[in-house]
Amino acid sequence: MALCHYTGAGAKQALALNVKMEIDMPKKNDWLCVINTSFGGSSYARGSNMEDEISRVLKIFKSDWKHLFKLEKGLKVKVVVVNVTNHESVAWNHQGFYDTKSNEKIDIEKVVERALP
Repeated sequence: MALCHYTGAGAKQALALNVKMEIDMPKKNDWLCVINTSFGGSSYARGSNMEDEISRVLKIFKSDWKHLFKLEKGLKVKVVVVNVTNHESVAWNHQGFYDTKSNEKIDIEKVVERALP
C-alpha cells in the first residue's frame, strides 16, 4: 500500500484524520530466471528486466557450478523464466514454482536456451 501525500489546503486535515489512501501504482514486472542442474541444484536471478536477469543468471550459474562441471564458453543451457509479479516469496521444486505464503502455483512464462558467456 502506498501512502498518498497531500499538499495544499487538505494536508492539515488529512494529517489530523490520519487518512491513508490506497492508490493504484503501475506495477513493474518481476522476473525470476532459473537454471536447474540435473541433480537438484540451481542458480537464479530475480529483477524487473527479463533480458538482464537471463544474462545475470547465466553468469551466476557459471560462477556457482564451474568447480563441479566443465562449463565451456558457448555451452547451451535452458533458462526457466517465471513472472513473479505480486509474489514476495517464491520457491520451486520438482513439481514447479509456488508462492510460499499462499501456496499458489505460479506458471512458467517460457523456457529459453542460451549460451554461457
